[in-house]
Amino acid sequence: MKRKGNKCKFFLAKFTAVLIGIWLILIYGFPKAEGANWRGFNFSEETKTTYYFDADSVTPSPMGMVRVWIGMVETNGEYSQLLLEFRCKDRGFYILSAFKYDKENRVKNSYQFEKTNWVSIPSDSIIENLYETLCLLTK
Repeated sequence: MKRKGNKCKFFLAKFTAVLIGIWLILIYGFPKAEGANWRGFNFSEETKTTYYFDADSVTPSPMGMVRVWIGMVETNGEYSQLLLEFRCKDRGFYILSAFKYDKENRVKNSYQFEKTNWVSIPSDSIIENLYETLCLLTK
């Protein structure tokens, strides 16, 4: 009987976290990316962060690479947006740009990165979920 109670508590916690993520997006959204088509692809219980990608920004190249904007919304209302590029053939990626916003939608930090060495995508990671989705969609 105790096991059933734990499962129920776990489900309730996950459900609550998802609702909070949806609520934050409805309230704060992604104002810097008007016209974007944000789609959720993960939620981290550990960091209480909801992850999205902009389906309209997915840009495949003939060389087997895919660019995409992702957004990460924290429960405190702050959020980040990153421009990533995936190399589908050998599970690599790098970050091209990153922006961190406060609750009032002001840029706190911004970064532009040089293309250097590709980073390998770790197994069972949040980034792997997106990699698999995008690389399958663009085949």
